[in-house]
Amino acid sequence: MEGTTPESLLQHGLKILVLARSVPDSNLPFPLMQGAPDFAAFSWQLNPFDEVAVEAAIQLRQQFKDQHPDLPAEVVVVGNSSSAGVAAVERALSLGGDRALLLNNAAHDKGIVPDQLVALISDLSPHLVLLGRLALGEEKGELAGQLAGLLGWPLATAVSELAIDKATLNFLQRRITQSRHASIAMPAIVSAELDLAIPRYVTLPALVAAKRKPKQPYDIDITSAKNELIAKHWQQPPSRKTGQQVQSVQELVCRLTEQGVQL
Repeated sequence: MEGTTPESLLQHGLKILVLARSVPDSNLPFPLMQGAPDFAAFSWQLNPFDEVAVEAAIQLRQQFKDQHPDLPAEVVVVGNSSSAGVAAVERALSLGGDRALLLNNAAHDKGIVPDQLVALISDLSPHLVLLGRLALGEEKGELAGQLAGLLGWPLATAVSELAIDKATLNFLQRRITQSRHASIAMPAIVSAELDLAIPRYVTLPALVAAKRKPKQPYDIDITSAKNELIAKHWQQPPSRKTGQQVQSVQELVCRLTEQGVQL
């Protein structure tokens, strides 16, 4: 969006791109077969952090429409073209997304990678990219930072409150010790914390309507993807030992000392 000014950035409308990554259901056991994940036995769901990001994007779209009823505003959902990815995208569309782009990962089994999103963002030119702080079981929250670095865009991470003021994003990062209010200019990358929004209840008509919303395949050459992490071994986490009740702090200290715990 070179050549634009803060006053002119949103004069033609608002476009928000939001990720919808599919992740294993964290409430169910992790299925393994011969030391490797049995993906066919997985129960997949929309990443909870991305679900919050979708709801936040929908709320921002509605706020923009209320302030600018004559301007268009849309939420574009981006997901994977696999069956699990399509299910996650349809869930995001049922929450209120307008349309979807499906990335073809046939040559890459690691899910959505930064190279794909950078190419898509460059083509789509959104004003805001919203994604969950992390994807359960896949990565540790580095995707937002990678995108911001590759695009040269401002970044707000682990956001708990978010609002658009003209071409500026005002946000809150809530921490245990202290909270921080800050602002960045658009276009920008924002990663959502779980308390950013409460996803709405999805009705059956909304699920049916989501299947009819446009889902466009988006093929990108990702042969340039580098520095990939390759898992060489998988195993279930060890079973947790049964806890013991103690009657006093002194008894707790004695038990810990018997087990060789340094106090």
